[in-house]
Amino acid sequence: MNFIQIQDLKKAMAKDFNIYENYSFENITFDFMGEFILKNEKYFLNKKNIVWGYENKEYVFVKEVDTVREKDIKNFILFSKKAMEKLVNPHENHMSTHLTLIFLYKEKEKNIEKIIKNIKVRRSYSWGLKGWSHLRIILFDVSKETFLFNKDSKEIINFYKGVLK
Repeated sequence: MNFIQIQDLKKAMAKDFNIYENYSFENITFDFMGEFILKNEKYFLNKKNIVWGYENKEYVFVKEVDTVREKDIKNFILFSKKAMEKLVNPHENHMSTHLTLIFLYKEKEKNIEKIIKNIKVRRSYSWGLKGWSHLRIILFDVSKETFLFNKDSKEIINFYKGVLK
């Protein structure tokens, strides 16, 4: 479909993300998956004496599709909930894990825009003491070069606009 845009996205993410080509998870194959892990710790005298620490992760799943349908979005919301269960490891230093789904498409059903804008999948672990996770979903129309995204994607959408347009 748009091999160049996928390659541009991989190239832009490669310096910060581990990239896994043709990634399969929960019986769905993605063009690629990017994994970002940030760990920060403060020590006292040596590495055995940790004063504080935190860990942030992001998993970006990218898939090209011809048409985005309402049933596809519902299936990917279910997928995201399963992915949060399997990929998020809440522990005392876990701060956040973001799950980002990016779809490059040619056509969409009429009601997709309203559905995407209202998607809100969030999870808190031990009342936030062991962090949280959010779903970001971004759809990119390759012919019109326009984006649809949910509210949790607002903080990162400019990166993707800069890469894909």
